[in-house]
Amino acid sequence: MINLLFDLLFHPILLVSIIAATVSQFIKMVIYSIRQRKLMFDVMWKGYGNKAGMPSSHTAFLVGGATVIYVFEGGITNLLMATIILGLLAIQTVVDLKFHFDKASDYINEMFDVVFDFNKSAWSKFEHLTGHTYNQIIAGAFVGIYVAIKVLPIL
Repeated sequence: MINLLFDLLFHPILLVSIIAATVSQFIKMVIYSIRQRKLMFDVMWKGYGNKAGMPSSHTAFLVGGATVIYVFEGGITNLLMATIILGLLAIQTVVDLKFHFDKASDYINEMFDVVFDFNKSAWSKFEHLTGHTYNQIIAGAFVGIYVAIKVLPIL
């Protein structure tokens, strides 16, 4: 039982995926720290807002794992295609979420503009922080592939 748990937790596909997501979160922390002009360590474990931002850690996680599967399986196999299909489904869901949340926050902000005086500092508009743009996803995919290529030989 302990061997099974050890094998699951320390499997190269999972390890590379976790490392890719961690590298992506680190890059995100650096980007937001530069933008805010202060060190924002909490981005590492909380993300920024609702885990949105550049690059996409979700995509880095998925693509890192898919890259390891490609290497282990020796090319394009049924397992790799299933991984790609499910990964694309998850990524598209995140993009769709961003679209719908952006529309909803635009609507809410328009309602607030009508009802409230935004010159007062107590009120602030909703930010668009949910989901990812395609650029964030592409950057996350590059992080996932890069980490898989660099880390896999070490494992």
